[in-house]
Amino acid sequence: MMLAARLTADVELHRASHPQDVASHPVPTSGAWLDEPQSALHGLTPREAAQAEAPNQMLLESLLRQFEYQADVVGPFARPGVDLHQLRAELGMGGE
Repeated sequence: MMLAARLTADVELHRASHPQDVASHPVPTSGAWLDEPQSALHGLTPREAAQAEAPNQMLLESLLRQFEYQADVVGPFARPGVDLHQLRAELGMGGE
């Protein structure tokens, strides 16, 4: 019980001391993210980036991997978001 409280406190402390990590590329909370221009994708939507030239696809892959990493790091303390596997499927970017 104390371990869970400690982990929660550590996650919140990290979020408070590193707001750029959380705010720079927040994990999508809805499927609408697919159609919203993203600064990390040079203003393209994720759908556009998935259909664009290889450099833009690589940026999108990097962003998706960042979301997956963030979800793994915070584990059970993650804020609710969309299913990243479903996002990959909708974009045609299976993550192997």
